[in-house]
Amino acid sequence: AIIPDNLRTVVSKAHKYEPTIAKTFKDLALHYKTTIHPTRSYSPQDKALVEGAVKLVYQRIFYPLSKHTFFSLEELNEEIARLNVLYNDHLLSHLKVSRRQQFDSIEKEALCPLPADKYQLRYFRKAKVQKMGFVLLSAENKNYYSVPYRYIGCQVEIAFNRDLVEIYYQGQRLCSHKRALGN
Repeated sequence: AIIPDNLRTVVSKAHKYEPTIAKTFKDLALHYKTTIHPTRSYSPQDKALVEGAVKLVYQRIFYPLSKHTFFSLEELNEEIARLNVLYNDHLLSHLKVSRRQQFDSIEKEALCPLPADKYQLRYFRKAKVQKMGFVLLSAENKNYYSVPYRYIGCQVEIAFNRDLVEIYYQGQRLCSHKRALGN
């Protein structure tokens, strides 16, 4: 599960019990087969654990790094990895187990492998199907995509990424096109 703060890029409409998740973020969660549980708005108690963890990472990883000069990215990454192992193997005082031991005993068996293909950010737009049976995706490039004629005059939703344009009507996919870049 992903537990983000209640920021606008994640939550398109805030609600105490059932916030509306932004389509792009929901698409990311579907790709990685996970769920999203945003923190409750105006509830600082939900944020304390996350902010405490961030503070610990700064103390145990970033602060020690600030005392060193690194001459390559590889050198920096090696030191971050070393400090991260120390951080995860450190015994928690109240539980007498490390973060790594907790992960191995509780969470590891519940995880699934990541998808083979990388996530491509998708954007969403609404458009009206024009009289000639096309929708306009980009006014600056004048990219038109065809839609079946029976949907002329209907409001459709266009989902697109770098490579593909998909057109939906009431949640049903009507068609998909390879994205045309340029005029």
